Amino acid sequence: MVIDTVLSETASIAHYVLPESFYLERDEAVDTKHSGKRAQVSIQRQVVKPLYNTRPGTQIIIELGKHLDGPRGLVAGFGIPLSIGVGIYTGVLLGALTARPFWNNPMLPMLFLISAMMTGSAAICFVGCFIKGFRGMSREEIHTNKFVIHSIDFTLMIFSIIAVFLFILGLYVSPRSSVAAVHLIMGGEFTLLFWSVVVGVGIIIPLAFEVYELIPHYIKHVELREHNPWISGIITTSVLIGGFTMRYIVIYAGQMAQVISS
Repeated sequence: MVIDTVLSETASIAHYVLPESFYLERDEAVDTKHSGKRAQVSIQRQVVKPLYNTRPGTQIIIELGKHLDGPRGLVAGFGIPLSIGVGIYTGVLLGALTARPFWNNPMLPMLFLISAMMTGSAAICFVGCFIKGFRGMSREEIHTNKFVIHSIDFTLMIFSIIAVFLFILGLYVSPRSSVAAVHLIMGGEFTLLFWSVVVGVGIIIPLAFEVYELIPHYIKHVELREHNPWISGIITTSVLIGGFTMRYIVIYAGQMAQVISS
């Protein structure tokens, strides 16, 4: 879909072309900072009425947004279970392989799902909080969004600690093959990588920052601290590193673990 005033090369190959009014047919603010030594903004007034049912580009975008309000709930209704399925299916497929004792664990799908939710939230927060920032938001909107993001991240990190504990416990209470497989992360080849990066960097460090952000609100009942993009950057980067490292360890440790015959 293209919004243009003429049938340009891009518009000629587009499926949909929404005709925009020419500059003489619309009111708009014009940035003229390159026309002199000082930055300027000029107001350009409409000279003639739009012809052939064209509309200003801003009006086209606003009206498109209004039409998206209806299916938004429907898209969310389908998207939420679909995203859960995408996050959990890798763990389900790997957990069904009885020949790989490290993978054959009922907690593996849940571990993958929680990790996917954490890394997904971290990726959104990294772009929204650290790169794009809160430009254009009021102070109340900033505090509301910050509180929601930190609360969700804190909850997911608590659940991830529980999931890791139950995953290891599930291997210990399983047959001999799984008990031998768990030693890959409990004294074996992947021990340092798992506990220092997956648990330490991916869970403990961001959890400490989340507690630092939330304690004043829950304990002292005061407003959250002012948004610090560096704290958001550290939290999100740590979660992403820990999440991807967890997948690396699970995949490679699972291939190294072998079934031990009785």
